[in-house]
Amino acid sequence: VCIAPIILLVGAIYFLVAMMVYKKQILFVYTPQYESGGTLFPIACKRTAFGLILGQFTLSGYLFIRKAYLPASFTLPLL
Repeated sequence: VCIAPIILLVGAIYFLVAMMVYKKQILFVYTPQYESGGTLFPIACKRTAFGLILGQFTLSGYLFIRKAYLPASFTLPLL
């Protein structure tokens, strides 16, 4: 008897119920102590873009080091 599908079903039900509970708590129970008005959003976007570009450079460099020149050349236009 394979128990994996049973565990998968129980886990999915648990996380579905937990998501509904936490969503309700965040929306209706907890009140924020302060509201920034979205002042950190541009900073977060810049840091996310920087992280993606850095990761792309890292992947391209790794592919060049491994002598996978064709896949590395395909990643360069993404920069």
